[in-house]
Amino acid sequence: TGEPVGVNILNAGIILALMSVPVIVSVGEDALKAVPDGYREAALALGASRWEIVYRVLFPAAKNGLLAAVLLGVGRAIGIALARAGHDIAFTDIAEDEAVAEAAKLFEAAGAKARFFRHNVAAVPSHAGLVADVKAAFGRLDLFVSNAGIGAPIRGDMLEITEESFDLVMDVNLRGAAFLSQEVARAMLTDKPERPAIVFITSASTELVSIDRAQYC
Repeated sequence: TGEPVGVNILNAGIILALMSVPVIVSVGEDALKAVPDGYREAALALGASRWEIVYRVLFPAAKNGLLAAVLLGVGRAIGIALARAGHDIAFTDIAEDEAVAEAAKLFEAAGAKARFFRHNVAAVPSHAGLVADVKAAFGRLDLFVSNAGIGAPIRGDMLEITEESFDLVMDVNLRGAAFLSQEVARAMLTDKPERPAIVFITSASTELVSIDRAQYC
């Protein structure tokens, strides 16, 4: 058929997963180390086993950092892969920190022109401005990858979920992502790139249920 051997979604997913592992492990380790020692000591005093300490104490306490590790690792792997494929990279986050500078260096080392745009995906009125800034910097949008996401701010009984917690998760993971993709699609229809694409990175929670974070899954 003339198609390259081994080029398929499964292999691409495996490669991206392997590329993201170093970042996930490094950031995840930092998140676990940041849990106060008193949590471990209290669990030991109550007779918890090592596995119970990890599963019932460390993981819940470090959940936000662990989620950030996954998103950061996957985002970097995607950016590097796209850079190697010949794309320039415009990427966003709600905060500009050392991780942003490191990601930009990795994208540029992979052959891309990279530029960071500070942006809150939950702020829907700002989406048009973001797309306009990206187009001003790069000329057009060919590919949009939606990788933004947050976990449940507070875990617990689904009957105790607050409106604030629910709205926060929905504003980022659903509403913000949907309306930003809408703005990107409008730009693509105007610019008419040769092979436009919009990709959403989802979660295992599309198939798995966690009853203590119902606003997320």
